[in-house]
Amino acid sequence: MPNRLPVADAIRFICAAWVMWVHIPQSPELEPTTHFALFRLPTFVILSTFFLFTSQKSHPTRDFREYALARLRIIYGSSAHSMNLAYSHLRQGDI
Repeated sequence: MPNRLPVADAIRFICAAWVMWVHIPQSPELEPTTHFALFRLPTFVILSTFFLFTSQKSHPTRDFREYALARLRIIYGSSAHSMNLAYSHLRQGDI
Protein backbone atom coordinates (compact mmCIF):
# COMPACT_ATOMS: atom_id res chain seq x y z
CA MET A 1 0.00 0.00 0.00
CA PRO A 2 1.33 3.45 -0.85
CA ASN A 3 2.17 5.92 1.88
CA ARG A 4 -1.02 7.40 3.27
CA LEU A 5 -1.62 10.77 4.82
CA PRO A 6 -3.98 10.09 7.75
CA VAL A 7 -4.90 13.76 8.05
CA ALA A 8 -5.91 13.90 4.38
CA ASP A 9 -7.99 10.73 4.81
CA ALA A 10 -9.71 12.25 7.85
CA ILE A 11 -10.44 15.47 5.96
CA ARG A 12 -11.85 13.52 3.02
CA PHE A 13 -14.09 11.57 5.40
CA ILE A 14 -15.36 14.78 6.99
CA CYS A 15 -16.04 16.32 3.58
CA ALA A 16 -17.92 13.21 2.46
CA ALA A 17 -20.00 13.27 5.63
CA TRP A 18 -20.88 16.93 5.06
CA VAL A 19 -21.85 16.23 1.45
CA MET A 20 -24.34 13.68 2.74
CA TRP A 21 -25.50 16.00 5.53
CA VAL A 22 -26.41 18.73 3.06
CA HIS A 23 -28.92 16.36 1.47
CA ILE A 24 -30.27 14.75 4.66
CA PRO A 25 -31.93 17.41 6.86
CA GLN A 26 -35.67 17.53 6.36
CA SER A 27 -36.62 19.36 9.53
CA PRO A 28 -36.51 23.12 10.10
CA GLU A 29 -34.37 22.51 13.20
CA LEU A 30 -31.59 20.78 11.25
CA GLU A 31 -31.70 22.91 8.11
CA PRO A 32 -29.45 25.70 9.54
CA THR A 33 -26.65 23.17 10.16
CA THR A 34 -26.09 22.66 6.44
CA HIS A 35 -24.14 25.92 6.14
CA PHE A 36 -21.23 24.23 7.92
CA ALA A 37 -20.71 22.16 4.78
CA LEU A 38 -19.64 25.12 2.63
CA PHE A 39 -15.99 24.10 2.94
CA ARG A 40 -16.45 20.69 1.30
CA LEU A 41 -15.92 21.65 -2.35
CA PRO A 42 -12.90 23.95 -1.88
CA THR A 43 -11.31 21.38 0.41
CA PHE A 44 -11.90 18.63 -2.14
CA VAL A 45 -10.33 20.72 -4.91
CA ILE A 46 -7.30 21.54 -2.74
CA LEU A 47 -6.76 17.88 -1.79
CA SER A 48 -7.25 16.71 -5.37
CA THR A 49 -4.71 19.20 -6.67
CA PHE A 50 -2.26 18.23 -3.94
CA PHE A 51 -2.54 14.53 -4.78
CA LEU A 52 -2.30 15.24 -8.50
CA PHE A 53 1.05 17.01 -8.02
CA THR A 54 2.24 14.42 -5.51
CA SER A 55 1.46 11.61 -7.94
CA GLN A 56 3.20 13.40 -10.78
CA LYS A 57 6.27 13.95 -8.61
CA SER A 58 6.48 10.28 -7.61
CA HIS A 59 5.85 9.04 -11.21
CA PRO A 60 7.53 11.64 -13.46
CA THR A 61 7.48 9.45 -16.58
CA ARG A 62 3.73 8.78 -16.44
CA ASP A 63 1.70 10.98 -18.76
CA PHE A 64 -1.77 12.34 -18.04
CA ARG A 65 -3.53 9.57 -19.96
CA GLU A 66 -1.88 6.87 -17.83
CA TYR A 67 -2.69 8.83 -14.67
CA ALA A 68 -6.33 9.30 -15.67
CA LEU A 69 -6.78 5.63 -16.56
CA ALA A 70 -5.24 4.53 -13.27
CA ARG A 71 -7.60 6.83 -11.35
CA LEU A 72 -10.63 5.60 -13.29
CA ARG A 73 -9.73 1.99 -12.52
CA ILE A 74 -9.42 2.78 -8.82
CA ILE A 75 -12.52 4.95 -8.49
CA TYR A 76 -14.98 3.32 -10.87
CA GLY A 77 -13.69 -0.20 -10.41
CA SER A 78 -14.62 -0.25 -6.75
CA SER A 79 -17.82 1.73 -7.35
CA ALA A 80 -18.96 -0.64 -10.08
CA HIS A 81 -18.29 -3.63 -7.86
CA SER A 82 -20.28 -2.07 -5.01
CA MET A 83 -23.18 -1.20 -7.30
CA ASN A 84 -23.25 -4.71 -8.77
CA LEU A 85 -23.24 -6.21 -5.29
CA ALA A 86 -26.08 -3.95 -4.12
CA TYR A 87 -28.06 -4.66 -7.30
CA SER A 88 -27.72 -8.41 -6.86
CA HIS A 89 -28.95 -8.17 -3.26
CA LEU A 90 -31.87 -6.00 -4.34
CA ARG A 91 -32.84 -8.50 -7.03
CA GLN A 92 -32.77 -11.32 -4.51
CA GLY A 93 -34.85 -9.33 -2.03
CA ASP A 94 -32.13 -9.28 0.63
CA ILE A 95 -32.33 -5.52 1.08
